[in-house]
Amino acid sequence: MPAQSHDPQNLIRLVQEQGLSWRAGDTSVSRLDERQKILRLGANSELLQEFERRASLQRHAAARAATYPSQFDWRNYNGQTYITPIRDQSSCGSCVAFGTIAAIEGTYQVFRSQPDSGIDLSEAQLFYCIGPQTGASCDSGWWPDDAYKGAQAEGLVDEACFPYTPGDQACNLCADADNRKTFITGWHTVSDVSDIKDWVANYGPVTTCFTVYDDFFYYTGGIYQHVSQSVAGGHCVAIVGYDDTNQYWICKNSWGAGWGEDGFFRIKYGDSGIDAQVWAVEGIANTGFFSGVQILGVFAYAADNYAWVYCDQGLGWLQVTPDSTEECLTMFNQLLGCKMSARPCDLRVDNGVITMVYAW
Repeated sequence: MPAQSHDPQNLIRLVQEQGLSWRAGDTSVSRLDERQKILRLGANSELLQEFERRASLQRHAAARAATYPSQFDWRNYNGQTYITPIRDQSSCGSCVAFGTIAAIEGTYQVFRSQPDSGIDLSEAQLFYCIGPQTGASCDSGWWPDDAYKGAQAEGLVDEACFPYTPGDQACNLCADADNRKTFITGWHTVSDVSDIKDWVANYGPVTTCFTVYDDFFYYTGGIYQHVSQSVAGGHCVAIVGYDDTNQYWICKNSWGAGWGEDGFFRIKYGDSGIDAQVWAVEGIANTGFFSGVQILGVFAYAADNYAWVYCDQGLGWLQVTPDSTEECLTMFNQLLGCKMSARPCDLRVDNGVITMVYAW
C-alpha cells in the first residue's frame, strides 16, 4: 500500500515496521505544496524507471575483485573535504545542473590536489545558457548527457560571472566570461556498481539520477530506503562516497543545508535506481587562470621556443608559449626565477600552454 507521505507519523510507523534505519519528519521540502516539491526535481522519470529496471536485473551478477576500500567519503579524506558547499536549486527543476557541477567541482579539487581551491562554478550558465539548446527548462528538467556534453564543449564560468537564481531566464554572462571558463577533458557513464565505487574512490565524485518517491521529501537522516510506492519524479545528485559495511551511498543534494544530513543523504545500495547509471568526469583541462602555482621543474631544448615547466596543483608539465622567441624567453626566465626562489606565480594557461605569467 502506498505510504501516506503527507503524514510524517505514518511514515515513521512504516519505517519502523519494516526495520529500516532512516528517520522521517517534516523538512524544508516536505512542507511545500505539491507543485513546489516537483520543482525541486528535474530528471526524466521515465528514463530513470527504465534504468532502475535494468539495474535490478544486473545486481545479482558476481562482483569482481575489489580495487577500492570498503568505505570512502570525499568529505573527509585525510582530514580534508574535497566537496564544495551545499547549494539550493530552489523552485526550478535544475537538479541536473547542480548534480553535474557538484561532480565537476569535486573532481577538480581531487584532480588538482586542492581541497580548498575555492572553485564555485555557475549552475546558472549550465542550465540557462547551455541547457536550452537541448530543451532544458524549470518545468521540464534536463538530462546529464546533455549537461556533460555542454560543459565539455563550452566550458563553465564561475558563479560570480552568472549567479544562480531560480526561474527560467535569459543567459546573462559577465563581460569577460571567455577568460573565466573551466573545461573538462571528457566524461563517460558507468553502470557496474563495483566500477562506480572504484571510480569514486580513485578519481572523484560522480553524478547520478534516481526515482524520487513521495517519502523522500521527508528524509531527515539515516540510510534511506523508500516505503512509499508513489513516484514524484526524477532527481539528480552527486555520489561523494559509500560504505560497504552498511551498504549505502553518500550523496550531495541541492535542497540546501537545512535538509537531510546537512544537505547530504545516505541511501541503500540499489534503492530507487540510485546506482543504475552514473556520469563520471574524466579530467580537468589545463585551461584557465591559476594562482599560487609552484614551479617544481624546468626543461628547455636547444631548439627555439621549446621550454616546459612542471607545476603543482595537478597541472604537471606545461609548455611555455612558443609563439614568440622573445615572449618565450621572458616567461621562461620569470618561471625559472619563481622556481629558484620557491616563490609562487600566477599563470594563464590555454590547453596546456602558458600564455601569461604573473610573478609575485
